[in-house]
Amino acid sequence: MNRDQFQKWIDEYGTGQRENKSCNGIDWVLVTMKDTWIALFEYVNGSYIPYIQCKDKEHALSYINVLERPSVPFDVI
Repeated sequence: MNRDQFQKWIDEYGTGQRENKSCNGIDWVLVTMKDTWIALFEYVNGSYIPYIQCKDKEHALSYINVLERPSVPFDVI
């Protein structure tokens, strides 16, 4: 989703509290939702890609800490 769609999503489902994080070469935005869960979005070239919702910030950070981009080309067979 683009920035306007992302902001609309935050206005509808979030509390307005968001935090940018970078981990293992991936940029993330953590958005606190109205039910206090944390929604994770990957930020890539101006787009926000929804990933997962975590019950708290600790779980969100542990999730993003284990993800990384492959550093070599790979094929899926």
